[in-house]
Amino acid sequence: MADIVDIKRELYEKLKNQQEITGAGIKGSGKSEYIVIFVKELSKKVISLIPDTFKGIKVKAEKKGIAKSI
Repeated sequence: MADIVDIKRELYEKLKNQQEITGAGIKGSGKSEYIVIFVKELSKKVISLIPDTFKGIKVKAEKKGIAKSI
């Protein structure tokens, strides 16, 4: 079985071309680990792009701003 890091990378590769998707990460620990897809806005359109689970791993969306230099 692939580990969560590989699964996260695979899911991000599928989603990264969507303008609203800004990144991906892993939260939790042990059996409670899950994948987080970072998005610009938590709109229905964006959330509909993100599966609830991917290859047996729970997936959540989280709004995260983009850092800009000033």
